[in-house]
Amino acid sequence: MLKAALFSPMLAHAFLPAMLGREQPAFDNVIGHLSVATDKPVDMVRVHIPDDGYDFIRNLAASGPDGTVVMSDPARLAHLRQGQDTSATAVRTTLSGMHHKVTSLDFPVNFANLAFDADLDLLVLALPAAREPHCSWIHPTLGCNTQIRQLEKAFGAPANVLKFEPSRTLAQTGVPQGSSCYDLDTYYFMMRNARGEHVALVYPPCIRESPSSKAAAKSGSVGRAQAMSMLEELDVTIVEVSEADFLRRACNSISPEPGQIVFTEPVSKALRNRLAKLHVESVALEDFAPGREFGIHCLTLELPQQPRLAKRDL
Repeated sequence: MLKAALFSPMLAHAFLPAMLGREQPAFDNVIGHLSVATDKPVDMVRVHIPDDGYDFIRNLAASGPDGTVVMSDPARLAHLRQGQDTSATAVRTTLSGMHHKVTSLDFPVNFANLAFDADLDLLVLALPAAREPHCSWIHPTLGCNTQIRQLEKAFGAPANVLKFEPSRTLAQTGVPQGSSCYDLDTYYFMMRNARGEHVALVYPPCIRESPSSKAAAKSGSVGRAQAMSMLEELDVTIVEVSEADFLRRACNSISPEPGQIVFTEPVSKALRNRLAKLHVESVALEDFAPGREFGIHCLTLELPQQPRLAKRDL
C-alpha cells in the first residue's frame, strides 16, 4: 500500500501536484506514474508527516469558494484513531505556508463524500445513515441537518445542492461500511472537457433509487432519477460507467487540466471512445496499486490556484 497521499493544485495549463508523504520511494512512485501517464514532467512539493499519519487526503479537505480550502479542525478527527488528525495538521501547516485560506469546521467531515463545483455553484452530498446518535461521528450524514447547513455555509451557500443516499446493496469486503459505494468519489466524478463543458462520470447503481424514508426525503434527499435530472438541468453531460469500469475505479480519477482525465488503471475502449467524442482525452496509470479499493482520486486534492513558492520542500 502506498504510504503517501498527494494534493494537486489545479492550474489552467499545468499539473503541479504537491505530495503528503513519509517515504521517498512512494513519493517517487507517484511522480513516475503521473509523468508517464500525462507524458510531461510532474513538479511536486513534498509535505512530511509522522509515521502514524493518514494516507487519504481526499477525506481531509476540499477546495471551497473564492480560493479557500475547507477542512475539519484536526482535533475533531482524533476519535477516528487512524491518524487523520495528524495528517490534517500537516496539511493545514502546508496550506498556511502556501498562503491558502482555510475555512475550519468544528465537526468531523469525510470530504470524499461530497463534491463542490464553483463554476456550477453546485455542492453534491452523499448522505449515509448516521453511525452514532446525536450526529457525533462524521459528516455529511443523513438527518444531521445542523451540520449539513454549516457545510453548505462553508461552501458559500451554493444555489444548487444535490443530496442523495448511497446504495448499500453493492457489498464488498475490506472497505468502509462493507459497500462498494462507501465514498462519493468511488462512483461520481465531475470534470470539464476541452471546450469547458461539464462532464460527469457516474455509476448509477450506487445512488439509491428513492429516499430511504419520508424523513430522508424531508431532509432533501432525492432518488437516482431526480439526481441525474438535476445534473442534466445544469447542462452536465452524464457518462454512465459500466460495472466493469466501476470496478476498475473509473470514477476515482483526476483531471489535470480541462479535456484530460487520468484513470487509476486502464478502462474499457467503450468508455474511452465515449469520452473522446465529448472532447476528453483519456490516459491511465499502469500497475498503480493493483487490486486495491482506492484510486488516484483518493490520494489527491485539487487546490485553488495560487502563486508558487520558490521553496519546494516545506
